[in-house]
Amino acid sequence: MSDISNRRAGTEKQDSKEKNPFNIPLAELFMYFALAAIGLLFTGLIIAYVYASVQMDLTEIRVPNIFHANTVIILSSSLLLKVGAAFLQKEEYKEYAFSLFATFTLGIIFIFFQIIGWMELFQSGVTMQESPSGAYLYLISGLHLLHIFGGCVPLAIMAFNAYSANTDIVKELIFSTNPDRFHKFKLLSMYWHFIGILWLGIYFFFIILNITVA
Repeated sequence: MSDISNRRAGTEKQDSKEKNPFNIPLAELFMYFALAAIGLLFTGLIIAYVYASVQMDLTEIRVPNIFHANTVIILSSSLLLKVGAAFLQKEEYKEYAFSLFATFTLGIIFIFFQIIGWMELFQSGVTMQESPSGAYLYLISGLHLLHIFGGCVPLAIMAFNAYSANTDIVKELIFSTNPDRFHKFKLLSMYWHFIGILWLGIYFFFIILNITVA
């Protein structure tokens, strides 16, 4: 079964590559464009913040300690997704489903911690109306949170599908012979790792800009 699914996966990948002049599957090419657009969006916001800092002499704000915890969480989630890739290759679907679900759980924790961080900022008097620095921090971290949520949705769906394949022979046969399982996981991994790297960039950006850390 493994040899058959691998041959089908190779054939599917070859066929998809032949359908565009870049020799890259169309879905993967779209993902590259999407990630580039996301990167440009956040780069533009950071440049705008730097410009505002120079022109308006923005006041420093205290970055909540829970943001440090979120940095550890996002790195851990990427590591779990790497582990999931190994389980998928070995067709250990129960473990694969668990790794996806664990990554999803860390994503939800990240969102929860982010909201707590915003509450701490708000309680300390940092609001979007009264603090331009706070407005940028809320906006940039808020947009990133939306992208985290956007990754949690396919994580949950793929975890459920992998778990279902482990509970039924027919579903396992369908799942194991579907070449798209590798490609979908690759796209999800590209997105999730990119969003993780993006958070690291945002996190260190605010630290390097000499914003006081609580």
